[in-house]
Amino acid sequence: AQPMPLGDGSRRPAPARFRRAPCIGKSLEARKQMQPTALIVDDSPFVRAIIRHHLTAAGFSGGGEAENAEEGLRLFRELRPNLVTLDVMMPMAGELDSLGAFRAMKKENPDSVVLVVSVLPFEKVRETFLKEGAIAFITKPFNQYSFGPVRQRLSRIFPGLAH
Repeated sequence: AQPMPLGDGSRRPAPARFRRAPCIGKSLEARKQMQPTALIVDDSPFVRAIIRHHLTAAGFSGGGEAENAEEGLRLFRELRPNLVTLDVMMPMAGELDSLGAFRAMKKENPDSVVLVVSVLPFEKVRETFLKEGAIAFITKPFNQYSFGPVRQRLSRIFPGLAH
């Protein structure tokens, strides 16, 4: 984003909500050279470790971890990750639940790439997230085989990932 003019004629960096994720707007060649970052939002440290393992194997670098939706949204704004994995069922922190955090992320950066993870295979929940822009909805527990289709979709979005 271009620096924003101030009243005195000087310029300051654009606020984070107006900056694009590092890969958005880059050429295919530039995106191939990048190692994308991931923010993992899940209340279970064990599940975060499993997701981190799969994402690292796919070629992502660590971008941060959060244990609730509110912390996830804060880190999303601060770190501007290329990918967010978002658990549907987490304890409430403040007024924000997973769907609220997801909607805020998509509103602030419509191009954000969000993968929804849930232990609940409810079709209505799945449809809501997918209709509103999630790239995929994966049900826990998952392994390298059930994660395979998601990994393929991620490699189309981020061409430089390990295959």
